[in-house]
Amino acid sequence: MIFTRIRMASLAMMAAMAFTMPALAAAPTWTVDPATSQLGFSATQSGAPFSGSFRKWDGAIAFDPADLAHSSVKITIDIASVTTGDADRDGNLPTGGWFDVAGHPTAVFEATSFTHTGGNTYTAAGTLTLKGISKPVNLAFQLDITGKDAKAEGTATLDRTAFDVGTGQWAGEDVAGHQVQVKFTINAKTS
Repeated sequence: MIFTRIRMASLAMMAAMAFTMPALAAAPTWTVDPATSQLGFSATQSGAPFSGSFRKWDGAIAFDPADLAHSSVKITIDIASVTTGDADRDGNLPTGGWFDVAGHPTAVFEATSFTHTGGNTYTAAGTLTLKGISKPVNLAFQLDITGKDAKAEGTATLDRTAFDVGTGQWAGEDVAGHQVQVKFTINAKTS
């Protein structure tokens, strides 16, 4: 009987403590505005520069500049939505030698580590999974928050060969540059 009372008192005390403790901090979530946001890239083909973009992608963003430890970003890209404005190039990009859309329809960038680099600039350290290959990627970005609206703009440079993008006859640097500059503008709102 005494043990039952002690156990009940202990359970009651733990329940009371649980209700009075602050909840774990969570960064606010942001909803991407796809109409005003862009995910693009620039590279070279036979030494000539070109640019392209992905028309379909989405983001799950939880970000608080004052609480980077609880911030996270996950961007999922529909690889089949790639466009460069050149019919031949756009016809080749979905194939196995390039993005292999049939085998790997999406690419995912996921970041859970952020560094404030001064002013309104940050670096997101994350992992890009493209064509089934995961590699660390750092994104440098500038963030402006006004009330419930945010705008992030940034870049990263990738080596396409690290992800087996552009293999076979396209593998050579003289055919298609190995370095690809990724550029993004994300406009988002929080509630």
